[in-house]
Amino acid sequence: MTGSFWKEAAGKLPPEVKQRHAAAFDAAARYEPLVDRLIEAGRYARRALGFACGAAAAALHTVARTLDDAARRLSPR
Repeated sequence: MTGSFWKEAAGKLPPEVKQRHAAAFDAAARYEPLVDRLIEAGRYARRALGFACGAAAAALHTVARTLDDAARRLSPR
């Protein structure tokens, strides 16, 4: 979204309401790009965390398989 959404929304309000809430609409227009960037950063962090967890799971699986093989070799038959 862009700041024009907020200007358009404010433009549809009656003058007395528009004047009373002008600061809120200006703030929303200024902070919207920041919120968009935070959301995108959260998406990136989620993907990175998913990748890291997948890699850790694969490593743990390999360790478990290695320990299982060692236990079978060391067990009396």
